[in-house]
Order: sequence, then structure tokens, then C-alpha cells
Amino acid sequence: MLKHLVYRTMAFNGRGKNRIQKPLILRKSYDYYIKDIKLGSKYDIDWTTYKAIISSFNKECMRSIVEDGFIFKMPYRIGILRIRKKQNRLDNLKFNYALLNTSNNELKTKHLNEHTNNWYVRFYWAKNKECMIKNKSIYSLIPTRDNKRHLAALLKKKGMEQMNKYFE
Repeated sequence: MLKHLVYRTMAFNGRGKNRIQKPLILRKSYDYYIKDIKLGSKYDIDWTTYKAIISSFNKECMRSIVEDGFIFKMPYRIGILRIRKKQNRLDNLKFNYALLNTSNNELKTKHLNEHTNNWYVRFYWAKNKECMIKNKSIYSLIPTRDNKRHLAALLKKKGMEQMNKYFE
């Protein structure tokens, strides 16, 4: 019985991608923030104000990273967050699943990224020598679906004009 209870309190439940069951959420960061703040000080804010501040800061950071090619240096020497562009290798192209129904369920066509001259982009967390996190290779950055879709829509709309804002 004790072994079962200990297993349920662990952060990881199984193997593979997206198996983290108890990630650090915004509510827990608010609890950590508010525990050292004196009542009545100018830093004593309620949960809704805290959530509004954090979400507007995150939205503005992601907007400037995606639209302006801004390189965000994260505090406490965590690393650098940016968008990285790479040249496509012609032997390693991705399948175009949108054309699957029109080709009798055969995957023959591949994405050529003609709107960006054979370049593709990704969100990139540079965990270089300055990053002071223990076991940093375990951690990864998975941007939200909205941010990925915003980047894709911007590239389809502006093309190479937008690609010139990102670095290799």
C-alpha cells in the first residue's frame, strides 16, 4: 500500500513524450511569490492581477520573438529563447499529409517550403555554457499551439521578408 502511494506522488507517470503529470503551474508560482510578501505592501496583489501581469508579459515576449526576431535572454542564467532557421536537407523532407486523400492513400508528395526558399524555423532554447541548470539536457521547450500557428501564419503571409529576421 505504501509503495502505491509513493508511486502516485511522483512527478513522472510512465515513459515517453508528454507524460509529466504534475507540472509546475502558474497557481503554484503565485503561492511561492506571495508567501514572502508583507500584507498591505505595494507588491501584495491578488491572484487575478498576478495572472493578468504574467500572461500579458508572456504574450508580449512571444509576440516580439515571433514577429520581430527578438532574442530573449532569460533571467537567472537559464538560457536564450529565440527562433532558429535552418536550411532543408533535400534527402530529409517531410510528407505532405494534406494530399494523402487525393493520391489513393500513398505518400508521394513532400513539403518543399517554397514560400521560404527551402528554409524552416523552430523555437530554440539555447542552453549554452552559461546555463546553470543541473541536468539541463533533460529539459525541453515545447511552445504552445497558438505560438506555433502564429509563426506558421506569419511565414506564409510574409515569406522571406520575415525569414530574414531570424538567425541560423
